[in-house]
Amino acid sequence: MKPVSILIVISILFGQTVFSQQVQRALSLRAIIVSIKQDTSNGYVRALTDSTLAFGTKLNTLFSADQYKIFPYSDINEIYIQKKARVGKGIAIGATVGAVVGALIGAASYKAPTQAQFEIIDEKSAATLGGALIGAAAGALIGGLAGGFSHKKFIIEGNKIKFQAMQKKLKLF
Repeated sequence: MKPVSILIVISILFGQTVFSQQVQRALSLRAIIVSIKQDTSNGYVRALTDSTLAFGTKLNTLFSADQYKIFPYSDINEIYIQKKARVGKGIAIGATVGAVVGALIGAASYKAPTQAQFEIIDEKSAATLGGALIGAAAGALIGGLAGGFSHKKFIIEGNKIKFQAMQKKLKLF
């Protein structure tokens, strides 16, 4: 009877440790982790539990021992997470704003010619369209660069409450 009771106690203890670390959400966010020891790791946040973070070095690979590392919250000082699709959104927003501003500048800077000319398209429309195209290109470039450098910084400092607050904010990504 004694071996059976020992097995029951072991299974209860093992069962509690297995189920206490349920993955809250599988992720694939580009991140930089700065540990308490000031070591830096670049890669992807793959999964979060209530007290750990699984961090992979490659984007689309299955977990294997050499491709990911588990960080307990107590070892994390800071996390920088690049927001999803920020480059594309930056390009779209930049191109739109640039086109509007360029069109306004093109229309405002137009001067009528002094003598009549043969026109396929109205010159004021051409100036507005040209300004919109140049503005859209410049805005897309600036928006793409700004989006590429956008990130969210989470300061954890080994604190579980700050780690859990980060988890709640990551649900918005």
